[in-house]
Amino acid sequence: MIFRFGASGLSVPNLPSVASPLGFFKRWATNLGGGNTQNGRDSAGRRLGVKLGNGATAHKNQIIIRQRGFQYWPGSNDHTLHAKVNGIVKFSKDYDTKRTYISPLPQVSVAAVDAASKPNGGGLPPPPEIDTLVETAKLTLANGIASGIAIAMGILMCFSGKRFFKLFLGSVGFLAGGLLGLMGAEFVKPHVAAENLTMITWIAIVLLGVVVAALSMWMWKVGVYIGAGLGGYSLMTYILSLRAGGIIQNAIGRSAALVVGAGLAVVAAVFLEDIAIIAASAITGALLVVLGADFYLKIGFKEHLYNIAVGDRFALNKTYDPLMYWLLSGTAALAVLGAVVQLLVPSKGYGRGE
Repeated sequence: MIFRFGASGLSVPNLPSVASPLGFFKRWATNLGGGNTQNGRDSAGRRLGVKLGNGATAHKNQIIIRQRGFQYWPGSNDHTLHAKVNGIVKFSKDYDTKRTYISPLPQVSVAAVDAASKPNGGGLPPPPEIDTLVETAKLTLANGIASGIAIAMGILMCFSGKRFFKLFLGSVGFLAGGLLGLMGAEFVKPHVAAENLTMITWIAIVLLGVVVAALSMWMWKVGVYIGAGLGGYSLMTYILSLRAGGIIQNAIGRSAALVVGAGLAVVAAVFLEDIAIIAASAITGALLVVLGADFYLKIGFKEHLYNIAVGDRFALNKTYDPLMYWLLSGTAALAVLGAVVQLLVPSKGYGRGE
């Protein structure tokens, strides 16, 4: 479904400007409601109660989000989002952030669900529905930069992880630390105001990334084990994503599988160090390349892997865009190619003593 839902925080007299082509965002939401009023109509005025998670099945007239306190519904305590027909709920991005930009899905994956804001007791007409919600230039630039960095780092790791050993150590250290930062941000998310969440997340990613990267380069043996663990984690994330909704759909089961995958890879690195370096760099690098490409393709690969990798508490997508399987196949092919290249290209000593 295209989640046509924008709230610019404007007052009633400025309602027409909701249709501005500069970009739209919805108000930030709390975690999934549990059948009580904690995240429903009685929650704080600035919060939304999400009743159906991403990928959940929506039936006609079923509540997707229940909220209150929108500025363009003065005097109304309840402003609720309903599904108009049966289908699959699709949020284009993590909806706990304050400014979630919304773009239409590719035509091949648009589900037969549309959403309309229906005020309960309000005397004003609903805001206009917008078919095309355009990202701002600022957001597009940020995505482009992130995409370029991911692709460049991924190519180097995939094909030259063993040859450029110090680069491998620094890269896997930063990625592992950044992943820990994301997990920490996910853990504290319910307890942090949305306007502070982005800053806290980036601080955690950069700080932990730099610390773990420095540790990996200073103690290269530890760096190899960190890289192997990251490779095992990446491989298990990829395996779990081979089925829409995840091969293991229970959040605890997914987390356990990821930990086991990382642990087995570390154990393997103790006995097969060279192979572990090649495999970890090829797998992690291939994932980075495809994730970077998905910033432009917008198929949903990065969002789905993120939900699996950090143990997102919301439901995973239960259906895949057909192009998703091409990305999964491309990831596997790229990882195999990168591993073969590293095995064939000599890299004596691969920089340990440098």
